This record gives sequence, C-alpha cells and structure tokens, in this order.
Amino acid sequence: YLHAWEKLTNKAHPTTPMALEAAFLTRIHSMVCEGSVEARPGHWRNAPPTDGSWDGVPHQVIVPFVEDLMEWLGSAELAPPSPEQGLAYRLLQLLLAELYLAWIRPFGTGHHRVVSLFGETLMRNGSEGLRAAQLLAIALY
Repeated sequence: YLHAWEKLTNKAHPTTPMALEAAFLTRIHSMVCEGSVEARPGHWRNAPPTDGSWDGVPHQVIVPFVEDLMEWLGSAELAPPSPEQGLAYRLLQLLLAELYLAWIRPFGTGHHRVVSLFGETLMRNGSEGLRAAQLLAIALY
C-alpha cells in the first residue's frame, strides 16, 4: 500500500494525472497488489468471490458499471457550482465512489486499499485538499 501511495504522490517520480477512467482503478490495483499471483494485479474479478462474502455485481458487468461510475464522477451533476465548494464536492465524489465500488467489488482482493488510494487521489485534485486527503484516506482505510 505504501509503495503504491508513494508512486501516486511522489513528486520525484511523477505519474500521469488522474483520469476518471476505469483503467486508473486497474492501475492502482496493479500497484497495490504488485507481486501477488493470487490477486491478479490490475485485472478485474472474473468470477464470484470465493471467500463466502457478498458477491457484488456479476463479473460480466464489472467494466460497464465501473465506466458508468467514472462517467458519473466526472459529470456536470457532481461538478461544484463554485470553486469554493470544490473540496466539499470532491469529498462527495470520494464517498460515492467508495459506496459504489464496495457494491461492485471489481477486484478479487484489495478493494479497501484501491478505494483508499483512489479517494485520496480525488481529494488531491485541488491543493487545498492535501491535508484532508491524507486524513480521509487514513480514516477510510
């Protein structure tokens, strides 16, 4: 988790800016689960979970559901009406993304870590949210 967080936030090793695309989530999952053969890093879940927990959505609809989420997060519906409300609206996006991804369960493992890093990245899209992003990521993780 820390290795993935450093890759996403380290100014010495810049990464491409966050795009609200399904591929960004697979990139985070790949970093979080790097070296894990069991987790299939960077790949969507391709079967129901085997841990006896709630199944989430059927694996056949994971990609369209994640794409819909990303489109929704970037839509005018969730855009702040003024720049002063940007941080509050990013927090709403973070919470909606967390709930939606918990429902979908797009990966075989690592959901909480992926959602935590994704949420922190959402919050970091504005410089005023840096401290809030750190605190929220810790709390949500």
